[in-house]
Amino acid sequence: MVKRIIRFTWVVLMEINDLNSKLNRINLSKPYGMGLDEKNTFLLDIMQDLTTFHYENCSSYRNFSNLFQEFNIRPKSLDKIPFLPVRMFKQHDLVSVESDSIFKTLTSSGTSGQSVSRIHLDSETAKRQTKILSAITKNFIGEARLPMVIIDSDELTKDRTKLNARAAGILGYSLFGRNHFYCLDKNLDLLTDQLSEFLQKFNDRPILIFGFTFIVWQSLLQKVLERNIHLDFGKDSILIHGGGWKKLEDQKVD
Repeated sequence: MVKRIIRFTWVVLMEINDLNSKLNRINLSKPYGMGLDEKNTFLLDIMQDLTTFHYENCSSYRNFSNLFQEFNIRPKSLDKIPFLPVRMFKQHDLVSVESDSIFKTLTSSGTSGQSVSRIHLDSETAKRQTKILSAITKNFIGEARLPMVIIDSDELTKDRTKLNARAAGILGYSLFGRNHFYCLDKNLDLLTDQLSEFLQKFNDRPILIFGFTFIVWQSLLQKVLERNIHLDFGKDSILIHGGGWKKLEDQKVD
């Protein structure tokens, strides 16, 4: 059985020179160790620095912020920070660093025929994301790297210079596994026999499973039910999933 199912969320921290000393206050061995009041105070301090930095270095963000009559470059509370509409990341390149500092560009999956969102990362931001992702994940699964089933096709991650949300998620979480097995072919069809062999090989230990929600539902669960097959993921295995659920809105999955 699958012991735990973990939904994941991403937070992007852009590069600010004086952020390092503040972020070093985070105890990565206890990512949930802060009390609520301490966390709110810490988060507001960080968000004030971020707001100031982006306002001074990104013209699109500055123009948008100036539309708010009560805007303050150092907001007094979290609810005073302008919330960016998602379409801004589709229609504008929101960049607060020099173009030659851009290390990687992430894109959304572009569901429903829409244009994709673009998130530009510098190397320092990418390093922070990796460290924080590692701390949060290990808090749930422990330090040991587990045999890993990736519910996707390996075709997705071959070009690492441009990654969409699915590919970035796969590469990020693959760090916590070993003996990686992509259980779908290039058409996202389930490789039933190969997956069964993999599960039998590692049936004496927990397995880490990762995939995007709609693919887990359509390409794994539904295929297993349609084909009336049994797959034993062993004892205390862990499924981490997230993203892409709106693709299933027409199915009204609760």
